[in-house]
Amino acid sequence: MGLFLNDFFKSLIEKVNENLTFFYDEELKERDYTSSFYRKLHSEIKDYLLSGGKRFRPLLFFLSYLGYKKDLDENFESLDNVKNVLNVASSIELFHSFLLIHDDIIDRDEFRRGKPTVHKRIEKILPKGLSQPEDLGIIAGDLVLMHAFKLLLKDNIDDKYKVKLEKFILESMINTLIGQSYDIYDVNKSIENTSFENVLFVMTYKTSRYTIFLPLALGALLNDVDKEEFEKFEEISNLLGIAFHLKKDLQGIYSNEKYSSSVLKSDIELGKKTLLMKWLYDVLDEDDKVFLNSKLGTKISKEDHEKIKKLLEEKGIKSRIEKYIVELVEDSKKEIEKLNMNSKGKKYFLELVEFLL
Repeated sequence: MGLFLNDFFKSLIEKVNENLTFFYDEELKERDYTSSFYRKLHSEIKDYLLSGGKRFRPLLFFLSYLGYKKDLDENFESLDNVKNVLNVASSIELFHSFLLIHDDIIDRDEFRRGKPTVHKRIEKILPKGLSQPEDLGIIAGDLVLMHAFKLLLKDNIDDKYKVKLEKFILESMINTLIGQSYDIYDVNKSIENTSFENVLFVMTYKTSRYTIFLPLALGALLNDVDKEEFEKFEEISNLLGIAFHLKKDLQGIYSNEKYSSSVLKSDIELGKKTLLMKWLYDVLDEDDKVFLNSKLGTKISKEDHEKIKKLLEEKGIKSRIEKYIVELVEDSKKEIEKLNMNSKGKKYFLELVEFLL
């Protein structure tokens, strides 16, 4: 598969994008009482949502939904199979975007997917003299959350399933926000007092639960899959979620500085206690520990950034993390093979893992 999505995945992504476009166009028609300012805000939200993104979570949902349908192997790729659950898949993307919009405000990030974050977009539509883009960014995130629930309720599925999905999503969002709260709280802790277990807790609840477990579970719920599969989902989500998180941590340090240096150094400058920083700190001599401690949570120079990168390589932490990611992914593949999905579902699931990680 290499670095390219196959045609089936591309067609599913296109369907989600078309559905989101239709929803936001219809949503604006219902707000004919609003001013030009709200229409501009709505336009920025819509453009943000449709400006890239892997649609990983909707794809996982589709694979689970289709993967647990019996005798579907031969007709697996027919888009008619997903037309009744497009709103569920699209709502999953909106729940994700709600979290990202707020996360970018918390992390003071200015770019997302190569374009300005929502609160930075809002700066250009504010009347002259007003300067509350972050405040309106929070409202924009809240709007997306409400849109997610509205879209979920619109789907052409039995009401009993809608209730099941809503309950599951609510629990997942609560767990994700708990993980986020610990991520923020841990900024105040010293790196030496941060444990591997604590870092793992944040990665599991902030990333694994809603990135992997939630979409898999929602697809399975619509097929009345037994509880044993959910236990397998939990194991897979822990493995892949941590690998996904570590990959992002590495990219945050080693990606090309295309947009601004603050984009890449935000975890360091925000004092995030990532596994990357924890493992590095634990192997440094006293002078370098003092150096790293003094930089976490502060604005760092390009030279400091390069020194941290060099330490990560010299101390073998970069290669250790890369090896750990490979091990996690390989273990996840073994668990995926144990799922009671049809053969096409497992095949595409494995391909998606390869593409993303």
